[in-house]
Amino acid sequence: MVRFAYSSLLIASALLAAPALAADPAGYAIIGASHARVNYSYLTMDAVAKKVRPDIAAQLPPDGRLVILNINFRSLGNPSKMVRLDPAELQLQWEGGSAPVLGAHISKDFWAMAGGGFYTSMRPDRYELFAIVPRTARALDLHQRQPDGSFKLVKAKIALAAAK
Repeated sequence: MVRFAYSSLLIASALLAAPALAADPAGYAIIGASHARVNYSYLTMDAVAKKVRPDIAAQLPPDGRLVILNINFRSLGNPSKMVRLDPAELQLQWEGGSAPVLGAHISKDFWAMAGGGFYTSMRPDRYELFAIVPRTARALDLHQRQPDGSFKLVKAKIALAAAK
């Protein structure tokens, strides 16, 4: 009788798959972004600023305003596979500054604040992500963190409506 070691096969499979996983850490691509003109009475700059960690709050502009962005994602692999979407992996930049994307507006009871993230299937879908930017900002560039820690531009010149 021949005995087959499944554990060896599993280890070999994991080793062969590892380079492919390292080459695609996010598992998704951003295919579009725009400024959302929705207004949620419970989603305010003060409410958001109170929920972020002190180290992130220190990065926020003091003369800020809350902006909500519609960001369109799609899977780079199997769209039914769960992918972690972490707002902290995204950053907004404008002339003279930058700020982290703080979270995703999912419902009144759930905001995925920076550093937490959530899992999604990444079928082509849109999420409302929010950040605090200066009142003077008129256009934002969206950047995504790369494996080396740097940020790469994924969407340029997202026009903002004038601050109220």
